Amino acid sequence: MKANADGTTFTSSDTNTFNRSFEWKGNGVNGSSTPTWERTIIVSQLNDSTELVEAQFEESWSIWTSLLPSEGDYTSTKSDKELVRVQYLRVVKQTSAPEVTYRRSFELDFSSISKGKVFAQMRVDKVQGNEVLETASHFGLIASWGAYNPQVSEISVTGTSFRHEDVNGVNAFSAEKDGEKGGLGDGGCYTRQCVRHTNETYSDVFTSTPDADGNTDRPVRSNLDVWVYKYSCTLSDGHEETFEVEFSISSVKNEVDPTTNVYERIIEVKVNGEVVDTMTGRVQLIVD
Repeated sequence: MKANADGTTFTSSDTNTFNRSFEWKGNGVNGSSTPTWERTIIVSQLNDSTELVEAQFEESWSIWTSLLPSEGDYTSTKSDKELVRVQYLRVVKQTSAPEVTYRRSFELDFSSISKGKVFAQMRVDKVQGNEVLETASHFGLIASWGAYNPQVSEISVTGTSFRHEDVNGVNAFSAEKDGEKGGLGDGGCYTRQCVRHTNETYSDVFTSTPDADGNTDRPVRSNLDVWVYKYSCTLSDGHEETFEVEFSISSVKNEVDPTTNVYERIIEVKVNGEVVDTMTGRVQLIVD
């Protein structure tokens, strides 16, 4: 609180002005007061933006007259100090709004593994303080793959040796792989894009007696289509989140049991490094 040059007008730090002066003369009686600012206190917080404040002044006042006789028990002058309280409403300086943050969740659903599919539940929240301003979620396919299923259950061979003819990761033609599917999920915020469409060939070739064409190769083969997707979510303010997985499919075993002459191949599918599907194919070898 600052006083002006004459000491009777005060300006507070919140720019409120207080006039605390008094002088009176009339009919031989005189009066005056001189203020001194003591303190300012907050009485109560009315709401988030307004508080009741009290400015306190110590005022020295005096009253005197010349109309009383000089002799006798008369009081011609009186003075004292008094604490004067002045209440007013003050607008509280607004604090900056809480920072806007974005919260995302991504949960894989393996309930369709038997059908060679993995789905994902995706969600994006726009949050300010404790308030959720916007939410967008979507449940969609994230990856799918074909079944490893050798085309024969038994073959006649001249021996149990075989040669590998696997061809993996060959890009398969797909219009979807080069395109997008938008308008998905809450508010149409999600867009799906195919990031992988490949043909996986797992093949081992045994030798047998010549067929009618003179061919001695007897392949044990299976072809699997693989599809992998990613999703992008764009909120109304333009903020974007992307959801995708790491996908791999590989052969972890292909051998012949020397006791039973059963050829066995095991294919593993991993999503985000976790084995989610194991497919086993067996072919009985009949050795001539």
